[in-house]
Amino acid sequence: MFFVLSKILAFLLAPMLHSLFCLLASGLFLLIRAKLWARICLILAGILPLLYSWTFFGAQLVRPLENYADIPPREVLDRAAGIIVLGGYTGNGMISADRQEPQISGAGERLIKAVELARLYPKKQVWFSGFSGQLNPTGWSEAESTAYLLRQLGLPVTRFSFEARSRNTSQNAVFMFNKLRPSAEQDWVLLTSASHMKRALASFKAAGWASLVPYPVDFQTTSTPNWGQFSPVKGFLMVQVGLHEHVGYLAYWLSGRI
Repeated sequence: MFFVLSKILAFLLAPMLHSLFCLLASGLFLLIRAKLWARICLILAGILPLLYSWTFFGAQLVRPLENYADIPPREVLDRAAGIIVLGGYTGNGMISADRQEPQISGAGERLIKAVELARLYPKKQVWFSGFSGQLNPTGWSEAESTAYLLRQLGLPVTRFSFEARSRNTSQNAVFMFNKLRPSAEQDWVLLTSASHMKRALASFKAAGWASLVPYPVDFQTTSTPNWGQFSPVKGFLMVQVGLHEHVGYLAYWLSGRI
């Protein structure tokens, strides 16, 4: 049920719908003769697309998340027992299956960095965790797409391990803990997008992980503020990522998952 509700909430949070919601609210306020509020909602409906198109606005939501953890130094990585890579970097499984070609999403740096670390540390375990984040998954799963991509890169799939059941971050944490049963002395590298790291770390710690080394990738912002640019595509995407993670963290906290 939580998974379904999270998908409904994600849909409602989509920035492209916010102006529509404002227009609907304006109409409702007119019906009850609240003209001031109707006017405010109408103005917001026009302003929000312009505001969201300015990447400076979305960056204020995303930057604090991406500054939450630093890239670990080499000596810390050397001590780690293994690497856990969270899913979310593959594209539409149905398209992958239909075209017989794996898709990669904007979070593909997770896979790239995982391959880099696997080559740097050939004796360390590398786990990919994730089945599908789709409400009604069809086609190839995350594990199937990942295995295909690894073969295309000329890597032996047997070098890697897969947790192929989890559908959200909380399940990533619980299922991986049950598989590995890490001791308190073991450091495990947790690799995911920088904007997702805060919620991911909290979820893993709540599941019982005692020692984690965060490895953030897929940065969307600079470490310090700048004026950004006017780009509707980048701006709306950044707002969506920021809202998804901030509201997601709150939802996990309210539901006792962190």
